[in-house]
Amino acid sequence: MEKKSILEFYKKTSAYTDLGYYKEFAKKLTNNINELCILQRKQIIHPIAFNEKDIRKKKDCFWGDMTKVPKTRLQYEDDIFPTAQSMLAELLRKNPDYTKEREAKDKIHVTCRGEAILLASISKIKNLNYRKKSIKN
Repeated sequence: MEKKSILEFYKKTSAYTDLGYYKEFAKKLTNNINELCILQRKQIIHPIAFNEKDIRKKKDCFWGDMTKVPKTRLQYEDDIFPTAQSMLAELLRKNPDYTKEREAKDKIHVTCRGEAILLASISKIKNLNYRKKSIKN
């Protein structure tokens, strides 16, 4: 594959990265990749957080006030939200205010895979050219 066709391949969306109805919403987000990465990280709680026995008792931690996260919420939601469109739909359903100040109760619980898919899909719609393999916290 020549270089240009490789770049075009990575610009295309898939069933996982297509934003569907949320394309216009994503276009309005910041174009600064560093700000976008931080914004995306603040929309999720990585399920590894729940390995800490007393995490739901913490009011001030990286993910926010964990006392507000209902005990009935699943710790792993990757199977429920496998696509960028489903993740954005749930985040905006919980709270349409898409900011770094999202409350813990309004975040989704997905792994780095989900975060990478969401970031890649937004980057593609904004024509931010880079390939994402993983995101380090």
